[in-house]
Amino acid sequence: MTAENLDVVIILTPPEFHCVMACQAMDAGCDVLIEKPFTYSLAEADQVIAKQKETGRRFSVIHNELFKPTVTELKTRVMSGEIGKICSVRFFSGRRNQTFIPEPWYFQTYGGRVGETLPHALYQLIEYFDDLVVEYVRARKLGHCIIPDVAKSVDVKYDELFVEFR
Repeated sequence: MTAENLDVVIILTPPEFHCVMACQAMDAGCDVLIEKPFTYSLAEADQVIAKQKETGRRFSVIHNELFKPTVTELKTRVMSGEIGKICSVRFFSGRRNQTFIPEPWYFQTYGGRVGETLPHALYQLIEYFDDLVVEYVRARKLGHCIIPDVAKSVDVKYDELFVEFR
């Protein structure tokens, strides 16, 4: 086996490992790309940020939906004034069939499937609003999610999330 010098490490593990793996990679001299959710706690996020400052390495969190053509076009049209000011936003994720998920840990993360999909809407919203304030949150389990054979129905903590911002 030969030793390799890596420039970048991409962390695609369950979120509870993100902080320690990102810090280890930066200590080893690598830049880091982390799958969302970034960390489960503000303390872990602060740890990664402190490690970045200490080592001078770069890191970023994957937000793949920022580059969809529809998202790019909306941003262009809103910023140019063609559409006008956004005054209300509603996010709905309706992918009922989750059998494409190969591992049950996806459902067992904080927030489950909902926690995986909501960040896509949130990081797009911050483009248009300076200060988002959470007004109301409701999470519930409706039981309508079709899951893979490797998961158990108990793994699906929530399958509906409603968040209202002002």
